Amino acid sequence: MENRKLVIYFFIKLAIVCAVVAIVFTLVFGILFCKGESMYPRIRDGDVAIYYRLVRDYQTGDVVVFNNSGTNVAARIVAQSGDVIDLNQDGQLIVNGNVQQEEVFFPTESIPGGITYPYEVGEKQYFLLCDNRPSASDSRFFGAVSQKEIKGKVINLFRRRGI
Repeated sequence: MENRKLVIYFFIKLAIVCAVVAIVFTLVFGILFCKGESMYPRIRDGDVAIYYRLVRDYQTGDVVVFNNSGTNVAARIVAQSGDVIDLNQDGQLIVNGNVQQEEVFFPTESIPGGITYPYEVGEKQYFLLCDNRPSASDSRFFGAVSQKEIKGKVINLFRRRGI
C-alpha cells in the first residue's frame, strides 16, 4: 500500500512539473526549429533558437522571431518607427541617409515586385532583414512588420546539426 502511494505522488509531481514547463514555454519562452539558410552564417539550418516572448522594447540589431505567411522565421531588426530605408547600387543598406556598417556578407538589393525605396517605417513597426539577403523573404518583399506580429527576441541558440 505504501509503494502505491509513492507511485501516485510521483506521477502527481511529474504532471505538475510537466504542466509548469508547458506553461512557461507557451507564455514566456518559445522555441524555433530553424529551417533554411536565411540567417546564414549566424543561424543555420537545423539550429534551435529560444526566444523570449515578453520583450516589447526591441532595438536595432536584435534578432527576432516573426510570422511570415504562417511560418515562424528569424530576422534582424535594421530600422524602427520613423526611419527611412534606402539601398544604394553597391548593395549597401542606408538608414536615415547613413550607410549601415553591418557584419553581413551578402549585398542588400531591392527585390523586383517588392517595396519601393525610399521606404519609411510606420509607427510601432520594424524593418526586418535576414542576414543571407539573396535567399531570404524579409521586409524587402512585404514592408515593415508591426510590433504585434513579432513573437519575441532570440535569446539563445543551440547548434543541433549532425545529431
